[in-house]
Amino acid sequence: MKATISLDENAEKELDELQIMTKSSKSELIRNAIRDFYLKEMRAKKNTLFFLDMYNKGVLTKDTLFLLLPRLDAEAIIIGSKTGKEAVKIATKLGY
Repeated sequence: MKATISLDENAEKELDELQIMTKSSKSELIRNAIRDFYLKEMRAKKNTLFFLDMYNKGVLTKDTLFLLLPRLDAEAIIIGSKTGKEAVKIATKLGY
């Protein structure tokens, strides 16, 4: 499949810099970016509860979540975990 993409000036500059650093073609860099994005999305879709559990147990750090998952999914796990821990403290104080 062939595709034409439009990049803004910053993205084009970044792609040019990546091409120089990695000595890869632009099309290869774009394919790798799409593959990485796809893998992160699928990982998040299929394993969110696993990542949440590992984060709550301290096995995974915030940085690791951001490396493994899309930004919004990592943020959701971090915020959800923090909110859940606060709710447990309040429920404990109230005797529930």
